[in-house]
Amino acid sequence: MAQRALVLGGGGIVGIAWEAGVIAGLAERGVRLAQAEEMIGTSAGSLVGAWLAGGRDFAAIAAAQAAPLAGGRGGHGPAPDPASLARVFRIWTSFESVGPEQARELGALALAAPTPPEARSVAWIARELASTSWPARLRVTAVDAQSGELRVFDAKSGVPLERAVAASCCVPGIFAPVSIQGRRYVDGGVLSGTHADLALESGARHVLALVPFVRGNAGLARLLYQHLDAELVVLREAGVEVVLLTPSREDARVLGIDFMDPKKRTDAVHLGLETGRREAERAELAAWRVRS
Repeated sequence: MAQRALVLGGGGIVGIAWEAGVIAGLAERGVRLAQAEEMIGTSAGSLVGAWLAGGRDFAAIAAAQAAPLAGGRGGHGPAPDPASLARVFRIWTSFESVGPEQARELGALALAAPTPPEARSVAWIARELASTSWPARLRVTAVDAQSGELRVFDAKSGVPLERAVAASCCVPGIFAPVSIQGRRYVDGGVLSGTHADLALESGARHVLALVPFVRGNAGLARLLYQHLDAELVVLREAGVEVVLLTPSREDARVLGIDFMDPKKRTDAVHLGLETGRREAERAELAAWRVRS
């Protein structure tokens, strides 16, 4: 049984940097998220979760995230086709809600989009993971591009970690769907940016969720919080203590709306560090605080 589950939400390049900063800032103040018995990563959060569950030093990761990206886009290939990407997001954000039917439509768009080959993004993730083996306490989410169904990968799935994380990070229209066991997968964030309710399966009593987006009534933020709010209701009704950490409204204005903007990465790390240092004092984080 997992007493503590850490939920790491999606948020692109900017979200990776922000989450890394939060984790490092919390650790400076004695709140060690690496203690979590379970980690659930979606999209950007899948990479951050693999780093954390794999024992990486987050002070070093935060410092690395503050540096300019190699080649401007993290080494995972050229910019996506603007017209194709705009169409994907126009359709995505037009949905009242997203379930398997809408996920299938987004999956079809992802399969048809002119993107770099999937081998490029898988290789990029492999470099970021630096031969990290599958941590037993990590689960990452992805969505079957054809069925629209959720798939949760873990160390028992028989799938290389870099391929599972690349699938979870596969934003439709930006990356090519990733092939796993004869199926093609897209971003776990298509169905939910967090999948926090998965923590119930392990019996977690404390859930901490890092979400790089602030609440909004438009765009992907609307869909993200629609799912997250429902997940948090399920957790709280089951008696789970839930803590949610997000950027402030002021921080969100600095970070902007383009979650794949490499120029925002340094700002995101610094704002995440400030958030972690500040939020470490919250009484609700007692279960995560290191006891001397």
